[in-house]
Amino acid sequence: MTTIWYADDVSLVGTTTSLPNVPQTNFGVSVFSKAGGLQVAGLQNNSITVYNLTGTKVFEQNAVSGDLSIALPGGLYIVQIDNKTSKALVK
Repeated sequence: MTTIWYADDVSLVGTTTSLPNVPQTNFGVSVFSKAGGLQVAGLQNNSITVYNLTGTKVFEQNAVSGDLSIALPGGLYIVQIDNKTSKALVK
């Protein structure tokens, strides 16, 4: 007999924690989490792509310089700037 567990059978109990809002630095480029999105500072003709945790591309822009504000719903994101990757949490 095989037991099958479904996601709706699971409940998580505990205290909530928060991640500090520390900028992720990517060779001179900083990625900051802010309410309602991400702030990227220090771009110098870089390409930026943002993915959600399911791997869906949610933002892409090529040849960006300066600062960039990206509106995103709350969640964890993978930010790729050129060939460097970092994580960012949007609250």
